[in-house]
Amino acid sequence: MKFVALILLASILLFGCTSTPPQASPSVNIVASVQPSGVLASSVSASTIIPSNAPSPISGLSKFVPYDKEQYENALLSGKIILMFFQSSACPDCEIQKAVIEGTFKSMALSNVAGFNVKFIPPQANPDEEAIAKIFSVNSSGTILVLGESAVEKYKDSRSLSSEEIVLELEKAGAR
Repeated sequence: MKFVALILLASILLFGCTSTPPQASPSVNIVASVQPSGVLASSVSASTIIPSNAPSPISGLSKFVPYDKEQYENALLSGKIILMFFQSSACPDCEIQKAVIEGTFKSMALSNVAGFNVKFIPPQANPDEEAIAKIFSVNSSGTILVLGESAVEKYKDSRSLSSEEIVLELEKAGAR
């Protein structure tokens, strides 16, 4: 029985991943494990992240878009708080975090925020994306960077954040 459960788990891990971004909500976590009795057990839990398809009366005030040097510079000049997410397309965890960030931007009530998705690893990156990663010394995929006024670095880490944590870091940087 243990052997069958291990084969099933290995099959899920090996063949369950696809090269396309996940379509399900990133707020659902599925955990599978083999119990000492040899039974495959799983659990599903959902966090309190607002679904990205939830209606928002203030939708469109803050945008999370692919990195564009001109849009970035305009956001700086207008005094916006900036969130940049540095990712590689080959990183499944990055796709999940990107979906959380997109959902957060669609549902949050902060108007002075701009968000940019930066693909900084060649060959996916363009020279502007590579340059901005070097400016802020970003070396790992999945890094979230929050800049306050005048591009002062307020937060930088490569750990995954929940929607609530993203909003909190933006507010600490001066978002309103």
